[in-house]
Amino acid sequence: MAALLAFLLSGCDPAMDAITSSRSIEDNLVTDRINRPENAMLKSLPDVAQLTESYLHSFEKERSLKLPSEYREFVLDHNGGFPSPNCVIFEEDGRQTASDVLCFFALNDERSWASVE
Repeated sequence: MAALLAFLLSGCDPAMDAITSSRSIEDNLVTDRINRPENAMLKSLPDVAQLTESYLHSFEKERSLKLPSEYREFVLDHNGGFPSPNCVIFEEDGRQTASDVLCFFALNDERSWASVE
């Protein structure tokens, strides 16, 4: 029970800790495909709409913004999902910090819990 409570309070998957603890903060940053663990996966959101380039263009125009190219590619391929492992390690105020990523939100989804909008 104590291990479960520690896991729930820590917020990150203990298996991910084993992967990341021996690497530097720079190696743990999830900024490119090279630094992803080999077993990384993304579980699709249920019943999510497939996006089109046309929709993304309209989304950007309505909000007067330009999405980063890697994010555009991600939402066109996946449009959100549940990452595994779900723990991101980064540096904050000079010390290593960890945070969960429950879900990458979708675009053009009517469900408030799953939508960027």
